[in-house]
Amino acid sequence: MLVDLAERATPVTVTTTTGRALTGTIVLAATDVIVISGEHGSATYVRIDHIGSLRHGPGGRPLDTPAGGRAAPRPTTFGALLADLAPDRPRVALDVAGQSGLLTGELRAAGRDVLTIRLDGDPPGTVHVAVAQLSALVLLASG
Repeated sequence: MLVDLAERATPVTVTTTTGRALTGTIVLAATDVIVISGEHGSATYVRIDHIGSLRHGPGGRPLDTPAGGRAAPRPTTFGALLADLAPDRPRVALDVAGQSGLLTGELRAAGRDVLTIRLDGDPPGTVHVAVAQLSALVLLASG
């Protein structure tokens, strides 16, 4: 279903299991992650097992059969995509289970099980986040 929505560029609103609503178009459907492009071009990586619900947005054409049997066209994983991002040290916002708000800062490292983030703040701190508890990662504009 996610592959079909990505191919059709159907606007969607995804609500994560932490309750955060993300609106945009699915631009990548991979093995265990989707990437949503928001209205301002922001990219949000959402773990598929942390999607609570998915709603078609305005102008979106619902799928006749909401269950597909095709494999993801890109056989990559959430962890691999984050590992590819880490060397560039992008600014990110993390939607983490048990956190009331987003954690924001610079992605310093990404392993299979843990992310290391240099948090915004004065003084800045470092936090290690269990990937299993991460619902979504938003790439923020630099600066």
